[in-house]
Amino acid sequence: MDEIKDFFISYKSTDEKQAIWIAETLEKEGYSTIIQAWDFRAGGNFIEEMDKALKNSKHLIAVWSKKYFESMYCNKEWTAAFTKYATETRAIIPVRISNVKPEGLLASIIYIDLFRIKESKRAEVLINGIKTPERRGDKSIYPRSGIKNGAMAFNNLPHSQNRYFTGRKDILDLINKNFKSKDLVSFVQSINGLGGVGKSSIVLEYAYRNLIKYETIWWVNSSSFDTTLSSFMKFALDKKLITEEAKAEDVVEEMKYWFSNNDNWLFIYDNADADDFKKWLEPFFPKSGNGHVLITTRNNFFPKSKSIDIVVFDETEAVSFMKNRIKKDSEGYSVKLAKILSKRLQYLPLALEQAAAYMVETPGVTYQDYIDLIDKYGTDILKKKI
Repeated sequence: MDEIKDFFISYKSTDEKQAIWIAETLEKEGYSTIIQAWDFRAGGNFIEEMDKALKNSKHLIAVWSKKYFESMYCNKEWTAAFTKYATETRAIIPVRISNVKPEGLLASIIYIDLFRIKESKRAEVLINGIKTPERRGDKSIYPRSGIKNGAMAFNNLPHSQNRYFTGRKDILDLINKNFKSKDLVSFVQSINGLGGVGKSSIVLEYAYRNLIKYETIWWVNSSSFDTTLSSFMKFALDKKLITEEAKAEDVVEEMKYWFSNNDNWLFIYDNADADDFKKWLEPFFPKSGNGHVLITTRNNFFPKSKSIDIVVFDETEAVSFMKNRIKKDSEGYSVKLAKILSKRLQYLPLALEQAAAYMVETPGVTYQDYIDLIDKYGTDILKKKI
């Protein structure tokens, strides 16, 4: 019987050099691989060799490039992989090596991004992407595709995972700890804080890190009655609980039944207002602890929930965020200037992101240049398109 390897590396022939580098990097780290360049028989049937490789590997790594998506055989590999993993917990781990944007089913799969990463950092990014975030010290595999028992988690997460997400480990750990407790109150947690402190970013990161933990993750825009109803109507329609003609009260009744008769779900109520809870939010809330609820709110207290207060970044988190986001080491992007800029922006994650995005999109603008813009425009700079 053939030995089961950790990874089958799928790639287009034009990307063989990078695929071999990926295999060599993983094997140096102690993993085992199957790769066409080394393991396929010369003159053998490609489809048969591919099928054998899938059967004899625990996980699939796909080397994403423009040519890869144009390849008929690589598409067959993806189809075979999803079929193969339909009854097994496997990870499908894309590694992006060029500027491609996948569509359809692949669009929601989280990938390891090596595109434009410095040569000196590529191995570190690859290995960190393979290992679990929670257990960086061992060789555990993180199923980054969000696949549980072969099926993509049913979700409507509004954004891709933020690869620049920084810090907040204590908050994410606390959310996990609360959900694991036997305290029934903890199945509903509210993330409280002022605008711009990153509440939505935190719950989005929690959702992505736990994609394989839940069967259903649903993001509810709770800024008004209409947006809340719309979010739930979309869910109920997708689940075929209602028809297009259903009224608000029909949606509420069907969701009560669904919450009571399903488990392993996470519902996220984003931008909820505690003052409106009794008026219209409460009917849309689950009454049982079959799943988990996360709420983001600017209020200091949200009814019937366990509260977690969010504050701005500390200096270390702010500087780390800017370093990871900008990825420049020259004099104009020194740690000293990053500290000054972070302080001027009051360590607000949203303000730091806006500043970083402007510097990335405007070549040549340094930390000092942005500090000068703040001196010129004050905090209005955050509202301007300079």
